[in-house]
Amino acid sequence: MSQQIVPSKDVRVAGVLQAANFAYGVNPLAEGGVLISGNSATGAGTSVVVYPEGTRGRSYALRPFKKGPFVLAIAAQVPIVPVVIHGTREVQGKGDLAVHGGTCEVTFLAPIPTTGMTYDDRDRLMQTVWQHMAAELAARYGIQSTGSAIDTQTTAA
Repeated sequence: MSQQIVPSKDVRVAGVLQAANFAYGVNPLAEGGVLISGNSATGAGTSVVVYPEGTRGRSYALRPFKKGPFVLAIAAQVPIVPVVIHGTREVQGKGDLAVHGGTCEVTFLAPIPTTGMTYDDRDRLMQTVWQHMAAELAARYGIQSTGSAIDTQTTAA
């Protein structure tokens, strides 16, 4: 399978698995992502991994998401597969240049369909994905994420 990297301001996009991104120069140690399986919008049979938080944090708790990945999935009418990654902070913390030995666990959650959704459903989809990922972090690792997928400080007008 070929790999294609498409960086953007808010998210980083790469082929199939986040764990493989290290070889291609994309942030290999982001705490979580979503896998979008392709159709005509991304290319038949192509999948992309998107980091919806836009950057790494200093804790495992989820932060608000960027809207772009969810707009892409809705436009393509393809499911989102939330991915929870744990162990990355111990391997390479944010701002740390050194990489340390360690174990990272990658958990693929159940796909979330976007069939029939429109652009107006993007916030609801973001919140659904965020809630699934937050629940997995809490159940598996005892990590509590407070807030929501939507950054109310930047979206309030």
